[in-house]
Amino acid sequence: MSKKNNLSLRKKQYEFELQREKEERDKKAKKLEASKNKKKGSGGFAVGKKVRASEVKQIIHDLRKWRRFHHALEVSEWMNKKGIRAFTPTDRAVQLDLICKVKVGKGSLSFK
Repeated sequence: MSKKNNLSLRKKQYEFELQREKEERDKKAKKLEASKNKKKGSGGFAVGKKVRASEVKQIIHDLRKWRRFHHALEVSEWMNKKGIRAFTPTDRAVQLDLICKVKVGKGSLSFK
């Protein structure tokens, strides 16, 4: 009789461990699904989050520093289109500089 009790006890322990592993897998799957649902845009900003003009200007500055002129121009054009704030003469000068580097820069390479 003790063997039978021992077997039933081991069976219960095994079933308990299987149930616990299943719960852990489910918990991990939920966390993974939740992290996938948190969509991130460029720069780590959540989609739909309000962005301050100073943050956008800093992003443009950093992109120019890293010589990512095309990306900086896209952000600058987006900022102008969305009307985040009034476009200052400095912002316009930066945008013109980026246009020169992106659009004219491609054509000037062919003459070298």
